[in-house]
Amino acid sequence: MPAVTMIDRLVEAGLSEMLATSVTGFTYHLSQDITEKKPPFLAIRATMGTETPVRGSGVFEIPVEIFMSARADDLSEQTFNMKSAQLLQAFYYDTSTVSRLNATTAIGSAKTYRCDVVGSQSGVDGDERTWTRSLNLIVFAYPNSVAT
Repeated sequence: MPAVTMIDRLVEAGLSEMLATSVTGFTYHLSQDITEKKPPFLAIRATMGTETPVRGSGVFEIPVEIFMSARADDLSEQTFNMKSAQLLQAFYYDTSTVSRLNATTAIGSAKTYRCDVVGSQSGVDGDERTWTRSLNLIVFAYPNSVAT
């Protein structure tokens, strides 16, 4: 079932499209992107979780990590904090995240019915002189078509 095995990639692409209008000035990378990630960048990595609520339901729990990084030489702490706030704010608009994610063209045939922010952490990498922000989500999605 190719549609099922690719649902995590569709979620990544949908999130990238959705966030690109909110968080600008960063190069976006998805998990399959093997190019060097030079700051400032925003990387999105989704992995296949278990079927939920039961095996065979066709609905998958997909853990997603969004990682943002920028060099302190290129972006001030204040600017990076503002961009970090924009990233988090993108999941708390008046319109639900699910509606906006399902409205992207990149989500393809998949549909999401729930997206929860489960964690957020800011940091500094002293050796690399970079500001970092990681955001963890759980997306519940299903393929909207049957693979042939």
